[in-house]
Amino acid sequence: RLYSDTKVIPLYGDFLFGDAIGIYDEENNKLIYYPPYPACLILPVKKVSDKWKIVDYGERGKKATLISRPDSLLVLIDEKEEVTREKPREPFKWDGFSNPRRVI
Repeated sequence: RLYSDTKVIPLYGDFLFGDAIGIYDEENNKLIYYPPYPACLILPVKKVSDKWKIVDYGERGKKATLISRPDSLLVLIDEKEEVTREKPREPFKWDGFSNPRRVI
C-alpha cells in the first residue's frame, strides 16, 4: 500500500499555480491532485478536429491549465504532459487530476 498513514500529500508543483494538494485515494490506490485555489483549474483536454475538448471524468488528456484573473483568462495547454480528470471531493469543489505523466 502506498502512503498508508498519509491522507494529504503536497507533492505536485507547477510554476503557474504553485503546489497542488495531493489526496491519496486508498480505494483506487492513486494520488489525486487539486490546485490550491478555484481560480486555477487543471483539466485534461484532447484535440477534436481543430478544437480542444475537455475529457470526461476518468479519461486522460493533455494538461490544460486555466487561470482566471479579474481582467483576463489564461489558458495553457502542455502537450508534453498527460493527466486523468478526477471528480471534486471534499474539501474541494473543483475538479482534480491524477497520474501526471510527462513525455519529453
